[in-house]
Amino acid sequence: MILVVNKKEDELNDFVFKFRFLNPYFYIDYNYIFENHDNCSVWKVLENNNLVGMILRYYNSLQIIGNTNIDSNEISFFVDENNYSMISGPSEIIDLIKSNNYKKSIGSIMKYESSNIISNSDFILADENDYFEISKLICSDPNIGGHYDCEDLAIQLKNRALFDNCRNLVLKIDGKIISHCATYAECNYFAVIGGVITDMSFRGKGYAKSGILKLVNQLIIENKEPLLYVYDIDVRRMYESMGFVELTSCSKLEKR
Repeated sequence: MILVVNKKEDELNDFVFKFRFLNPYFYIDYNYIFENHDNCSVWKVLENNNLVGMILRYYNSLQIIGNTNIDSNEISFFVDENNYSMISGPSEIIDLIKSNNYKKSIGSIMKYESSNIISNSDFILADENDYFEISKLICSDPNIGGHYDCEDLAIQLKNRALFDNCRNLVLKIDGKIISHCATYAECNYFAVIGGVITDMSFRGKGYAKSGILKLVNQLIIENKEPLLYVYDIDVRRMYESMGFVELTSCSKLEKR
């Protein structure tokens, strides 16, 4: 593994482009965040001087892309040694990582393919005073925000909104944020939707679906393909009912 200091290597750019739909987060973070953030680092993984994989760190999480002949022992040691909170990527690569310190979830990357858009919604764009409240809402559900530190997440959300062309939509009742959805990563071609959550007391009323469709409508108007990651079968069914279809499989490891 070699730390990347020059993003301008054509071989690296071609490799990232090849895997862009197998790990959209990696593609966007590498092209739009890597050179501009101190909290982002990239390593290339070589086998007999051939590029077989790449690893991107953003804060305390890792994104991985690569071929199945990547050295699983080296990657496993790297993950355990640095105590990362989450590692995600194509299922065939995540399956190679052996560690008792993480639990694995298998999911899908989905894309929106329906032409039936309903964007009438009371969701509004979050302002700079909303990020900590959004972070607390996300972290209140261990299935969604269990691997985050609440204060760190608030900083990430704010930085992405200010500097990386991402957006957070919120629904407020009596001044309190009760539902949220966002684009966690955007580029000129597609955007990854994340942070979809509704306060426990307000679930089952269709708020999340309303916010997602408003966000999808904004992206389609901007000619950006809406993508998302899903790891829960019931949530997947909701997305399918809205017009999302599976693009590819994915997996993640979360710190126990």
